[in-house]
Amino acid sequence: MHLMAPRRLVAVLAFLNAAAAGASPFMMPEGTRELAVGAVLGSREEDEGGGKRAAYLMPYLDARWSNGVFLQGFTVGMQLSEAPGIGYGPLLTLGRERSARPGRDTRLLPVFGAFVEYRLLHNLQLGVDTYRMAGSRGGTTMNLQLATHHSLAAQHTLVVGAGLRLADRRYLRAQLGAEPDASGGVKDSHVEGRWEWEPNPKYRVFVGFDARRLHGAAARGALVERRNSVGYSLMLLRSY
Repeated sequence: MHLMAPRRLVAVLAFLNAAAAGASPFMMPEGTRELAVGAVLGSREEDEGGGKRAAYLMPYLDARWSNGVFLQGFTVGMQLSEAPGIGYGPLLTLGRERSARPGRDTRLLPVFGAFVEYRLLHNLQLGVDTYRMAGSRGGTTMNLQLATHHSLAAQHTLVVGAGLRLADRRYLRAQLGAEPDASGGVKDSHVEGRWEWEPNPKYRVFVGFDARRLHGAAARGALVERRNSVGYSLMLLRSY
């Protein structure tokens, strides 16, 4: 397996944390779990707004327990809601405080967050998640997204989403090199798509893409080389 440097690792977290969700933990028999392992292959820019791309191959683990705890890639969380159609809870993942000097890596830091999901229709969902990185330079982001899923055929599903990401001044300065007087606000807009195929009950295949465009102070940051970015991913999971 090719091991990625921290600056490449952070570029893949978004897809790894967005793997398709399984059944609600509160519909699982008490004391049970669901487990799937696999790998994800893809390509995207090494740094947000950067001009250099990187290919990656990473292992992936998706685990859920009937008490609401789940592990998806590098994200640990807990589903606290027992009500149908709504979910919420805390999240813990990893992030990197970007170096102001190109070519230099910094340490990986814990990132604390929370999520809320609300099903508007049977195939339409509104999601909100927010994160704050540990450390003095940290910063806070919030993602607002609307997603819809459609069954194309037996064992084939298409998921499409669009949304906005917001960031505070501290995040814009630390991660994108924004001006000291820059104010927080909309960081980027994005669209995402994912095709899911379940050839048999043991295996699942995911093909995904996402396109983003930086806006405002984020796009004018000193560390930004490109406003637009596109990422591609292929993931294979085996359930146990």
